[in-house]
Amino acid sequence: MLLKLVEVEKRLIVILGRIYPIQLDGTIETDFDIPELHEFVHKYESHKSRCKELRTRLLPGP
Repeated sequence: MLLKLVEVEKRLIVILGRIYPIQLDGTIETDFDIPELHEFVHKYESHKSRCKELRTRLLPGP
């Protein structure tokens, strides 16, 4: 479920990036502040990090 959530969020960020330039550090360049966008990008980063952590635990490397 988390993996699916991360994929959906990633697609939404790509779409949002066409409207609002999103930097690699997660900041959003706009002429006005949109807290929901910042929150969404940070939530995505958190979910992505958690997904990576779970993969590492469940699929240990060599």
